[in-house]
Amino acid sequence: MKTTAGYLYVIALSLWVGGMSLFTFILTPVIFRSYPRDAAGEVVGKLFPSYFLFTPPRYSTVIARNGQL
Repeated sequence: MKTTAGYLYVIALSLWVGGMSLFTFILTPVIFRSYPRDAAGEVVGKLFPSYFLFTPPRYSTVIARNGQL
């Protein structure tokens, strides 16, 4: 596991799980506490497309590397 591919796997997995956790458990609740419901919905709605844009490369790397372990 001490290869470049192994490190890439760990980094991709960390970014994937960490990003989901950050967005779900920290960022979204803070936004909804800080803004009125409609405004918070608009902010979160603007963040989702960029969040999902970067998700497929992370999980495809994790899945591809997982088959080689």
